[in-house]
Amino acid sequence: LLGGSLDALLSVSEQAQLGSVSLDKRRRDWLGGRVAAKIAAARWLKQRGVDLPPPLIEIVNEKDGQPSVRLPRPLTEPLRLSISHCAAGGLAAAHGELVGVDCETIAPLEPGMLAYFTHESERAQATGADQQIGLWVVKEAVLKLLGLGLPGGPAEVRWIDGQVELHGAARQRWLELGSPNLVVDRWVEGDTAIALAYPL
Repeated sequence: LLGGSLDALLSVSEQAQLGSVSLDKRRRDWLGGRVAAKIAAARWLKQRGVDLPPPLIEIVNEKDGQPSVRLPRPLTEPLRLSISHCAAGGLAAAHGELVGVDCETIAPLEPGMLAYFTHESERAQATGADQQIGLWVVKEAVLKLLGLGLPGGPAEVRWIDGQVELHGAARQRWLELGSPNLVVDRWVEGDTAIALAYPL
């Protein structure tokens, strides 16, 4: 999938969007996320008999900020995307239903940050950097799946004994979506924590 030039990867409008990003880190993050999303979307499409080069798989952001795919012709079934990036690079998931993915570099957090995104019922299991970042990626993946993002309130998504509990706006959104049975896979690769949330 990956070629040697931006022409081999990005559509004309995507190249223009990348050109409008001035900071090197933001450019790397944007490009890493877009390439990961194109790989994920291309694999999902190929399983359904659609083989397209990367520039024809255009990743766009909807008005609410959610990523979506623009293709030369409409799909007969939904394709949902979730994108994340961290120091290790870009990460994306493609699914026929709701999906959320997050990756973060494992590093100690300030006490104030921990208090912001956790509920007191979770803090006993967040004693080290790996547990803290592990909680963070679960919460962000679930909030992305719900279409809320971090403004949806990370403390309202709780990870207790390997199970997701939803409260407040997160629970309300889950009910609006038909109360899907949510599954979260969480793992570590090197110094990066990753979480993938999807309905069973």
